[in-house]
Amino acid sequence: MLTDTVPEIAAGGGTPAEDAERAADRAAITAALDRLPARERAAIALRYGGDLTEPAVAHALGCRAGTAAALLSRARATLRADPTLTDLSPQAKPHLEGAAR
Repeated sequence: MLTDTVPEIAAGGGTPAEDAERAADRAAITAALDRLPARERAAIALRYGGDLTEPAVAHALGCRAGTAAALLSRARATLRADPTLTDLSPQAKPHLEGAAR
């Protein structure tokens, strides 16, 4: 889940090259999230950043559960297809893939 991974990716403590790679991964993920439409970005932030269930995301956004599910599905598809995320470090990819399901 994104809640478990973004801080881990951003955490220092490695070599300078590893820290730079984590910073680049975090910047790429943040930029990809920023390119999402506002409601999709909000849905992703609530689902993975806030660790909410889909019904809770729907409630927070003031929409039906099906609408929240569609927003999450579109956002995950957009993130999976984002070419800027294909060059993430091996440490970041499993975490992002977990959020992209």
